[in-house]
Amino acid sequence: MNNVIYKDNLFILDIEADTPRKRGQIHGEALRGAIGIGLDRWKSTISGLGLDPEKMISHFVNETDYQSAIEKWTPDLLQEVKGLAEASGQDFNTIYTYQLMDDFFGYVLKNLPGPHCTSIGIAGNDNRSAIISQNQDMPVCYNGTQTVIRMHYKETGLRTLIFTLAGNIGQNIANNHGLGLAINTLGFLENSAVGLPSMFIVRRIGEQKSLADVESFLNTVTHSAGMNYMVGVGKQVADFEVCLETVKRYEGSSAGRYICHTNHPFVNKNLQTEYVGKMNDAFIDDTFMNSASRLKKAEEIMAGGPAVYNSSYLKKLYKQKPVCLRGDLGETVASIIFELGDNPVLHIAPGCPDTTEFQSIKLIN
Repeated sequence: MNNVIYKDNLFILDIEADTPRKRGQIHGEALRGAIGIGLDRWKSTISGLGLDPEKMISHFVNETDYQSAIEKWTPDLLQEVKGLAEASGQDFNTIYTYQLMDDFFGYVLKNLPGPHCTSIGIAGNDNRSAIISQNQDMPVCYNGTQTVIRMHYKETGLRTLIFTLAGNIGQNIANNHGLGLAINTLGFLENSAVGLPSMFIVRRIGEQKSLADVESFLNTVTHSAGMNYMVGVGKQVADFEVCLETVKRYEGSSAGRYICHTNHPFVNKNLQTEYVGKMNDAFIDDTFMNSASRLKKAEEIMAGGPAVYNSSYLKKLYKQKPVCLRGDLGETVASIIFELGDNPVLHIAPGCPDTTEFQSIKLIN
């Protein structure tokens, strides 16, 4: 069952394989055209900044060492990336760098806004499991490559439902163990030229069965960049702000009913030197695409919500400005709502949700 369909600005790809390399090869072959288009747009964005994309990729690969951490903690995913490069007909260093968008933007392209997102996790109740959701805000060059992958690991029985971009191994994920994940860049926190990049962490979290497993893994690895990982499993929701070797759990402001997060940290204090003493709302908004205002709006809407939240309420929330983001360089490229369980459902608007209809996709049809 290896096939792809395209519907309303969204690729939906089914991958069933028993080796990591084969999973990457299926991805690369099925989405070869979309990967090529996406990479051309990405490189054009870099060129628009007056930079040579090929030189920047070479500089990035030669001046950083993320591969050591990838080989140490997620060697299978490195094989998947190699398979993806092979089958898509793209240079390995290009595909490898394309996995590391937070690190590439943060370490090399500080003058280009990288991914900025708004995430909301809602605890479960007697009638349903937790809900994990997010507006994915990214540079506009990624528009048109939005992809959902239903992946079946034949060797273990694991099944995952992944939102990503054609040529990228994963942005958001849910699995058949009832676990789901949303991520936010925390660009105010320290970053490094070493450590495990976020996309590889996303995929490894997507294999876990419990919050304890997730927290243990996050505390085991060295993180390449400041990130926020919002995790739901069963009826629980938890939020972790990470930076280098520091992992801090954020409890939110709603006494356990829900957690909202954007792109500035609350409990992890490992700020980059240039941001120390400047973390007021106005500075945060100017620096990270209205992160403080997006959080305030999300918190206000959630606080005024019904006694029992559902996906329909979140769809309306994510359409509201400034949570729904538009701009010349960055905008909401997807709105994602995972209803968790052993057969999770993804409600996704593959574009700005104020003008894009939601589609619903089950992990197992």
